[in-house]
Amino acid sequence: MTFKLLTILIMTSLFISSCAHVFEPAFYHEDVAYQPKPASFDSVKTSNYVSIGYKEYSNTESNDDLTLGEFDLSRGHAFKSTNLAYGVFGAIGSYNNTTQHSNETLFNSKYFGGFGARASFNFFQNNGDADFRFLGLETIYSHEFGDYAVFRKSYFQQVITGVDARTDLFTAGLTSEILFGQKKDITQNGFRLFLGKTFGNSYLIGSNTFNYPNQDNRLFFRFSYFVKRKNYFGTFEISNGIFLRLGYKF
Repeated sequence: MTFKLLTILIMTSLFISSCAHVFEPAFYHEDVAYQPKPASFDSVKTSNYVSIGYKEYSNTESNDDLTLGEFDLSRGHAFKSTNLAYGVFGAIGSYNNTTQHSNETLFNSKYFGGFGARASFNFFQNNGDADFRFLGLETIYSHEFGDYAVFRKSYFQQVITGVDARTDLFTAGLTSEILFGQKKDITQNGFRLFLGKTFGNSYLIGSNTFNYPNQDNRLFFRFSYFVKRKNYFGTFEISNGIFLRLGYKF
């Protein structure tokens, strides 16, 4: 009897999970990106950074696949014991609907674009060959446009599908980072962790959202690796997917 009950519960859980399909904003949990800043051991304490990047990731339910290309322009400062950075970004990509149900409005892929702004601040302590950026705050605003955004806004209740129709997102979180290097070095390496959330009302529509976690209470993390050699830099970031960037400091 116990085995039968356990089997029924497992099968029910798998059925519910397989039915869950929520179309989220394209930049939900994916608007965060590492912002370079000068180190305390750099001779120049204010620098500009420009980069291009490529990202592959899934939505938070791991149902569908997204790809995008991104352009970033930012400015960073190093003060006595703090860093500050701010900048803008633009992106264009494709949302690939890989989990389709028979009663959905079917599509294979839709394009999306977006733009926004980022700002980050942190305290640091130097120990000779590294800056320990022990506590930081990062904020991001993003606006989405394109076919995928139009689809979500015009998509009314279906039997299975849920929709989050937001196109404007605000994300904030805490960071901790260590940046290795010295004044004589031409190469720097940094590792950063971000933990934060996207704020606002999710406006979920759809009858399957009874088993969908409340987006507004969901924390997420991002790991970033940063490397700079002379004036060139790159980043590798992991969250729901991977994000690669190459850039130049001037």
